[in-house]
Amino acid sequence: MIASFEHMASEKDIETTFVSPETPVMLWFDIAQIQKVFYNLLSNAYKFTPEGGKVTISIIEISNEVIISVVDNGKGISDDHLRKLFTYYYQADSEKPGYGIGLALSKSIVEEHRGYLTAESRLATDSSPGGTKLTVRLLRENSHFSQDQIAANGGDTFDKMMAETVVTPEASTVSQTKRAKTILIIEDNDQLRVFIRELFEGEYMTLEAENGLKGIEMAYEYVPDLILSDVMMPELDGLEVCRQLKNNIVTSHIPVVLLTARTQNYQIIEGLSTGADDYLIKPFDPRILELKVGNLIRLRDQEKQRYRQSVLTNNYAAESIAKNVNDVFIAKLRDQVLENLSDPGFGVNELAMQMGMSVSVLYRKMKSLTGMTVNDFVKSIRFNEALKLLESGVYQANEVAMMTGFEDSKYFSKEFRKVFGKTPNEIKKPATSPGL
Repeated sequence: MIASFEHMASEKDIETTFVSPETPVMLWFDIAQIQKVFYNLLSNAYKFTPEGGKVTISIIEISNEVIISVVDNGKGISDDHLRKLFTYYYQADSEKPGYGIGLALSKSIVEEHRGYLTAESRLATDSSPGGTKLTVRLLRENSHFSQDQIAANGGDTFDKMMAETVVTPEASTVSQTKRAKTILIIEDNDQLRVFIRELFEGEYMTLEAENGLKGIEMAYEYVPDLILSDVMMPELDGLEVCRQLKNNIVTSHIPVVLLTARTQNYQIIEGLSTGADDYLIKPFDPRILELKVGNLIRLRDQEKQRYRQSVLTNNYAAESIAKNVNDVFIAKLRDQVLENLSDPGFGVNELAMQMGMSVSVLYRKMKSLTGMTVNDFVKSIRFNEALKLLESGVYQANEVAMMTGFEDSKYFSKEFRKVFGKTPNEIKKPATSPGL
């Protein structure tokens, strides 16, 4: 988490010192909740530390406790304000955003963990510097928690934290069925990349890339559901990464969130003009990032449903004028199937060749864009065309089967009934006799 404040520290020329035991410190806690606590402590420390100042984070083990302190050398807090520091909505300095609700919430979270959050401070004077120290004390082991508060897989957390930072689906220890959505994290800072991964890995599959070039390669290969990318990176910056992803048919539909310390309006406009779906300034509140990711994935699911319905219901009237590159992609796929409708040998391999991509990439693009497999897509178009031919009353069921690429008329009738609830003969309208 400290890594997410690197840019702010650099801009203000703040020296950051981290002191901890040589061996990992083991603690039991709700990672999502404790992240909120330390985000607030660090955010306040860097916010109130002057340019050229210093922030020190230390971890000390004493008996059955672990003590984590965040110390800054800002101007300090008066005794009167210090007594109200953990009060909801209290603001110590009316001239700038104060500690506010964050510390009150943090204290509540720490106390839920049977711990303590305390504050010490001294005001700066003409002869001596000021400073503030916020300390979290947490108990070791887990005997202070009830059984229903302890996660069944809690012991796995340490193993996950010590795993390699670059994770592929094959290396993941959690099945894809539990985490159907995939997030690709492109970030050159190892610590920040791991922090973001740990923020989301309980709910999503996570992939990681340490630079922009690797990120683009992984996006093309895995076609994730969402991409989080740093902007300032070696090899290829995040702006160019986003630009290339949005201009490539394989990845154009994937939501991209840019993470950066570039705070000027023209820089934000530059980022969004590359096609980015959102832009978040570092250091970011994990809760805001989680909400943005959840909202974007929900919108993507709604778009997926729209594409799926247009295929299943053969409702292309509203799509006749393509709105974006993904509409063009679906239209091109449909045209390829229609051009080869009567060819029973035209399948996934042939369609992928016509589209100029591998079978695996086409599958991932189709699944991500519509929620359908390529086979389901082709079959839906074939059956929708068969329905129109039968409703015309001109052709027999076996003729329609041949015209739509089914060599076995019995198989065609069986599958047709599964889709429409009626057999082809029940659908077929009698041909209209010419008038005398």
